[in-house]
Amino acid sequence: MVQTSWALLSLVRAGCSDHEAMRRAAQFLVGKQAADGSYAKEPLVGVFNKTCLIDYDNYRFYFPLWALGEWSAAG
Repeated sequence: MVQTSWALLSLVRAGCSDHEAMRRAAQFLVGKQAADGSYAKEPLVGVFNKTCLIDYDNYRFYFPLWALGEWSAAG
């Protein structure tokens, strides 16, 4: 989910013309939201120095909301 958020942010910021791809990414992110608006915990998403996994727990809250906001504003 975090990776999908990063991809959506990148597509929006790059001015991508594939609106269907961005719509599918946004739909995926919205579909992963719980009824209270939160997101379930994911596997680890950060790797440091090729040997250490880091749990950036707030990534699951921050990046999907940021991506959906950017996508919505780009309209």
